[in-house]
Amino acid sequence: MDYRGSDFYDTPEHFERYMERRKAEENANDTLEKPVFQELLGCVKGLRILDIGCGDANFGRECLANGCAAYVGLEGSINMVHAARKTLEGWDGQIVHARMEDWDYPQAEYDLVLSRLAIHYVQDLNSLLQNIYQTPVRAHFLTDETYERRLRIPLFLFYSAKKK
Repeated sequence: MDYRGSDFYDTPEHFERYMERRKAEENANDTLEKPVFQELLGCVKGLRILDIGCGDANFGRECLANGCAAYVGLEGSINMVHAARKTLEGWDGQIVHARMEDWDYPQAEYDLVLSRLAIHYVQDLNSLLQNIYQTPVRAHFLTDETYERRLRIPLFLFYSAKKK
């Protein structure tokens, strides 16, 4: 079967299998990715956060518990939306059911836009990034060539590592 992004999780057996793995003590979200995000983000107190592909919104609950001013989770899978809303019960967070590549991103509404293990579902990542972030401004570049190249290259890749 051919899936479009988050549709994968709307198949009951895929969703259930993922949620079982997610609950495991050594799941990839918590052992590989979460420590890097926490180190890079630092204090989230007072920040307005948009989480693209929020999944079950566990990270959102943690951000709210750590004092973020607002949390909006964007999720394309209706199964994940239900799980996320359940996770945020009792918390002042919002879950939006929309595909990350289709949503109309408000440019100045968020202090922090993040995506944890989700943007690999998008076929046109550059288009998504240009939709989320303000694209480069021509006046900031000396040449058309550099400006055009910067429009084609994703803005940043954050990576954190320690040599053992």
